[in-house]
Amino acid sequence: MTNQTQTLEGYVLTKSGQQVKPDTAPSDNTFRDFFYIDKYKLPYWWYVNTKGERLFIVKRLTKKDGGKYFQQGSYASGRYHKENLWTKLPDFKLPLYRLDELVKTDKETILIVEGENTCDVAQQLLPEIFVTAYSSGMSNWSKSDWSVFKALKGKNVVLWPDSDYKLGGIKNFTNLCFYLNEEYDLDAKLVNVPTHSEIVALLEGAFEKNGWDLADTIPESINVKELIETATKPQPQEDIPFSNIEDYLDNYIYISNLGNRYYDKSRREITTQEDLNNKFLRAKGRGSFTGGKAHEWFHRNNIPIVDGTTFYPTDKQIVQRGDKKLVNLYTPPKFKSLGRVAGLEDKISWFTEHLRYLCSYDEEAYQILLNMFAAALQRPYENRTWALLLYSDEGNGKGILFDTLAYCVGTRNCFFGKLSQLYNKFNSFLTRANNLFIKEANSKGSEDNQTIATLKELITETVHEVEFKGRDLLQHNCHYNIYLSSNERNPIRISRNDRRICFIACELPKKDRAYYDDIYDNKVNNKDRLNEVYEYFKNVHKIPESFNLKYAPHTVWKDSLIEDSMTDYEYELTKLLEDKILESFHWDLVNVDKIYNDLSFWRVDDTRSYKNPFMDKPITKRQIRNFLSKIGAFKYRHYAIETGSEIHPRGHYWVIRNQDKWRENKDNIQAVRDHFNDKLINLRKAKDKKNHQDILSTGYKGDSEREQGNAIYDRLIQEELNKNNPLFNTKRKA
Repeated sequence: MTNQTQTLEGYVLTKSGQQVKPDTAPSDNTFRDFFYIDKYKLPYWWYVNTKGERLFIVKRLTKKDGGKYFQQGSYASGRYHKENLWTKLPDFKLPLYRLDELVKTDKETILIVEGENTCDVAQQLLPEIFVTAYSSGMSNWSKSDWSVFKALKGKNVVLWPDSDYKLGGIKNFTNLCFYLNEEYDLDAKLVNVPTHSEIVALLEGAFEKNGWDLADTIPESINVKELIETATKPQPQEDIPFSNIEDYLDNYIYISNLGNRYYDKSRREITTQEDLNNKFLRAKGRGSFTGGKAHEWFHRNNIPIVDGTTFYPTDKQIVQRGDKKLVNLYTPPKFKSLGRVAGLEDKISWFTEHLRYLCSYDEEAYQILLNMFAAALQRPYENRTWALLLYSDEGNGKGILFDTLAYCVGTRNCFFGKLSQLYNKFNSFLTRANNLFIKEANSKGSEDNQTIATLKELITETVHEVEFKGRDLLQHNCHYNIYLSSNERNPIRISRNDRRICFIACELPKKDRAYYDDIYDNKVNNKDRLNEVYEYFKNVHKIPESFNLKYAPHTVWKDSLIEDSMTDYEYELTKLLEDKILESFHWDLVNVDKIYNDLSFWRVDDTRSYKNPFMDKPITKRQIRNFLSKIGAFKYRHYAIETGSEIHPRGHYWVIRNQDKWRENKDNIQAVRDHFNDKLINLRKAKDKKNHQDILSTGYKGDSEREQGNAIYDRLIQEELNKNNPLFNTKRKA
């Protein structure tokens, strides 16, 4: 047995797996016994080629319930087979019934009917015209070869469908009529056949079949010839969308990494394969779309293919990223320039004054919002690597800012959601927007770290992993502008060295109801007013060079948010670092073990400056390392170094100050040793320690005594400075 991939050219496989070659059947009657024609008195019809040579036979059988069904047979490799093996040949099209006669006919009218028996009866009924049909049922007309009509142009072609109660015949014959006219430039017409209910009524109940055709009893009141003569050309319903698939070939792009998804260029959105196929169901049977599914037709006709998706603020629908071609899902907002509008700044004062209110009338914060808004319109292609976090009590009008901004950047480019959706497993919404508006951005407990990590990734990166249901992860190119709002004063935790969150707080009481009603009714919901806002921020407002899209601007509220974000141990270590209470924190380089030991002395010292929560639970070395990472410290070397100092042990060191200088001296161990032997730092350390002890000492008598002690240390420090001994002097004195 030979498998199909090894089948010889011109050969096909039978149902039983035999390799055979379809051939024309003998012109004798040997077929009658093989197909039981005489035994069961079966009606049959031969389909032939243009020469009259037999290709395949169609026979009609009767079911036990009286229904009918058809079987086909053919001749191959010297014997008959109970299947049409011709159809297994590539590109084989079924011939029309009586094809050999059709190509020779001199009759002016050609009538196409449904079924071979109907054809035979109609031909006897109408000898002055030529009647033909096609095989395999009314809905399978696309499987037949209609190219013979190329040579029959000018003939009067008329189609007579069956009249059935489901209207399937009329629908399919209408589509066939469209196809013949469009494909072969014919003037084919369709008979306006009586409805099934009309036939039943005319035959006074004597007709019980589901469909009526010319082989059935013809009511006396029906003039067949007149119906043929008055047949009309069906008019395409152009107003019905998706009724002609050829019109949409340039409208779709296949996205290879999404699998079974397509980009609709006119709607600027992704659609599924299933949706695509459903849209074009009404196009089946018209033009070149004669069978199969719409997506198959698009691929056969060379639909464009891209590697993936991006969301890039530009008019280009296809964007090249390296060797990858990406479809751009961004929809440019459409605004007509208003030109020079007198008093434009005054016209939008309702909006800018509201921004001032949201900033608690802090001028620096107000300028941040103005420049942020303008940058979103003037420089949307630039990646702003920080997010706005806006706090106010509920109902203070944060939505006025966000709704107005969304309108100006294009609502189709925006996503409104919750914080939890950002780290949801299925995040396909990321392919539909580049502006993310997150309301109630409150993250607590175990979700907090995940929230911060997700926000950081979305803010800083330009390539993101996106997961659709039922699909593997895919890569999506986009930079996101993120806007967070919260009704909680401390909604999320941020680190001391955070550069990704710009925090602005409205600490003012809520305005009266009339204020918000006026803004929403007459401004936010008024396109003319919003267009004025767009015009100002797009074409009028000047963004200063100092405005930085890379790092979040600092605000008066951010320090409190950072402090509130600290754990107890982070807070304690921060205060110890800022006030240089621990000896380790006087130096640029610190060692975890030494900090830990310094803390041990700090815990038992009765002169603590802070309420120490660690008497029962000391700070661990892991917590110290975490703290150093959070404040942006880095390891000077990845291996232990010998400092040359008795006070500072051999080990790993972290750089907490003057980091640029230490990066330049990363291989200079002598610089480390000189640093730990620097008298200037030692004097400042001694001064800080003495001040700290004096302030809390029971023997402390007042500020004057402390000032006297400071004066002594100040004089010694100045003497050391006068020696002009550089901090990073790497040469030993002779």
